[in-house]
Amino acid sequence: MKSERKFYDGPFEGVGILEYVFAYHPNAEGPSKYVDYLGYMHFKGTYKKGEPGEIVFKETGHYEGKAFSDMEAIEGTATGGLKGFKISGSYVAGDMKQIPCSFRVFQK
Repeated sequence: MKSERKFYDGPFEGVGILEYVFAYHPNAEGPSKYVDYLGYMHFKGTYKKGEPGEIVFKETGHYEGKAFSDMEAIEGTATGGLKGFKISGSYVAGDMKQIPCSFRVFQK
């Protein structure tokens, strides 16, 4: 699955293009199937309105009525104003319309 995410309310502003692979568990109990997923996001934008850059994130997660995800920037993929940071994040999403994401950013 491919999707686009817009970042506009936080330290990151820009657009991320994501591609996911899903592993469905057809024998799961409950209102929805349990799903594990892995994805990569190519983000183009800025950090704290600085110089534009690009970076690739790896995202892992699972779905149990809500999506629970962890993201981590892949070392060596950053360009421009996103170079020199170690970035990770996480989110829990219910309706997938607006996804508040918590980021941890460390300068190397």
